[in-house]
Amino acid sequence: MKKYNFIIGIEIHTGISSKRKLFSKSKIDDFNKFDLAIPGIMPILNITIINKTINFLQNFEGIFCKRIIFLRKKYSYPDIPKGYQLTQKYIKKKCIIKYYKDNIFKSALIKNFHIEEDTSGIKYIKNKILINYKRNGRPILESVSFPCFSFEDIIFFLKTFREYCIYEKYSTARMEIGEFKFDINISIINKNIISKKIEIKNLNSYISLKKSIRYEMYRLIKNIYISKETRAYSQKKNKTFFLRKKKRYFFFREYNLKKYKIKFKKILNKINIIFNISKSFLNLIKNLKNDKNFFKKNYKKKQNIKIKKIKIDNELLKKIIYKINCKNKKSINYIIGKYKKLKKIENFEFFKKKAEKIMKERDLNP
Repeated sequence: MKKYNFIIGIEIHTGISSKRKLFSKSKIDDFNKFDLAIPGIMPILNITIINKTINFLQNFEGIFCKRIIFLRKKYSYPDIPKGYQLTQKYIKKKCIIKYYKDNIFKSALIKNFHIEEDTSGIKYIKNKILINYKRNGRPILESVSFPCFSFEDIIFFLKTFREYCIYEKYSTARMEIGEFKFDINISIINKNIISKKIEIKNLNSYISLKKSIRYEMYRLIKNIYISKETRAYSQKKNKTFFLRKKKRYFFFREYNLKKYKIKFKKILNKINIIFNISKSFLNLIKNLKNDKNFFKKNYKKKQNIKIKKIKIDNELLKKIIYKINCKNKKSINYIIGKYKKLKKIENFEFFKKKAEKIMKERDLNP
């Protein structure tokens, strides 16, 4: 395997927490005439889901679109009674999501985020197909990445993104009921020749992700007949199986829904407002569970009180210095500047000495 390079991309489908569906007034666990594709029933946009998504995507670097344009994604499968899926052009593109692996911050490149309605649930029982229309129309956020992952990195990224969804209360992200599932795209590069892309659909656990990627790597290396196709993973047989050949989707403008203009406001986290923490520093803290809980607890207890003092946590300081990768005194001043924004440390000289001491220890024990 070491002789070959693999390109892995991912599409994440995250179920958005909501009481209503995306394009109808029916409850999230029910269905109505629009979900059953009865002619003459028009879609009604749930604006709260759009605003909630904009709020959530503020956490990541990227480019927002000025207006959301809704589209029809045309394809014919039994889980789509309308014959098309309502989706949109990207809501945000060219995003960077940082995740933590082996004491190093890495960056995942996201091509775009967009909201779409979920399809119906399908169960195959012998020669019968059972369709659950209650799932049809539920709001999901689809995150499409560039092919930038290695086999080792992809699970660390998924865990980080899932923690973001749960922490921001954007989604419960329960894998067992399909609220957090993902599709994998994998290709192999051999002597500057890229193989045809294989897509593995509807994975909902990290174990099935690992095993399915390993199996596809084996198929690609052994040069088993490969075509551009969609496959699924069987846990019982511990291998992937053919679903269908990859087809091109056609998109048409949905004129029953108006363009939605995004109103850009300074949407900040509640924690950020109370403590006056810069966004980049808050994202750093989010990756440290203990520190995240510390801010959360203090927000609940002292919501309307200005906190004047915070004890300097040696372990927290150590983690921050290692993660920002401080090498000189200028970088120490940078950290002090971040803490100055908190306006809660009285003796900055004492803080500086602590930071320098930790740096010396790190240089002695790299």
